[in-house]
Amino acid sequence: TEELWRLRKVLAVTSMSRSWLYAEIGQGRFPAPVRVGLRAVAWRRSDIETWLASRPIMEEVMSEAQQLTTAL
Repeated sequence: TEELWRLRKVLAVTSMSRSWLYAEIGQGRFPAPVRVGLRAVAWRRSDIETWLASRPIMEEVMSEAQQLTTAL
């Protein structure tokens, strides 16, 4: 079964605000949540990780981190 993240976790991982997140969902630029209850939603961890990996800045950060760990 896939790990689901609630809003607080998604905001912490992305370092974005709630309003930014929902605006991006509305524009189709951020993964939509899945309903987990009558009044509750969550995001699939894999969707958030895919989104993070697709961001250009993350590619640069990951590349730099790889270079640093290789140099050690």
